[in-house]
Amino acid sequence: MEKLKLSFLAIQLLKHVIATDGKKETNEQGQEVPSARRLNGVESAQRRHFNKAIEKPVGEHDAKIKEVVDGYNELRKNKVEQLKKSNKKKKDEKDDVYEGRINKLMQEDKDVTDRFKEINKIGDEMNKEVVEIELTQETLDVLKKYFTAYGEEVGFGIGDDEYVVEIVELLK
Repeated sequence: MEKLKLSFLAIQLLKHVIATDGKKETNEQGQEVPSARRLNGVESAQRRHFNKAIEKPVGEHDAKIKEVVDGYNELRKNKVEQLKKSNKKKKDEKDDVYEGRINKLMQEDKDVTDRFKEINKIGDEMNKEVVEIELTQETLDVLKKYFTAYGEEVGFGIGDDEYVVEIVELLK
């Protein structure tokens, strides 16, 4: 077993690469979605091993993110209620115009905008946190194979540069 230290964004990128082939397909609702990667039996088992290895740390990370976001959503909900009490709907005002007025007031509210910026900063920091996962050499080989293929066939986004370098260093 190999111990790897990966950031959550690197884990997300690896999970995406092993789950999709970078192509698009149309689903039953007519929407374009990433095409699932087809793997042979051995490779599929290694994907399951990878998913199992990241399950606990990713679950804990997602729970922390959800807690932070839920706090922000609660603040927004309370502010909307407060604004609606102090800014009653006018008799001839349409619902969408009234909601637009309330939304504008929300965007101008310093508490809400400051908290939004703070949450984004917290989320960015949490996504950069590094965790240790254990993988077999076989799993690493499958990850390396498909990470390399994805990079050659599809390519990575500009925003992924930092994590691509992190992953390349670990998969050497």
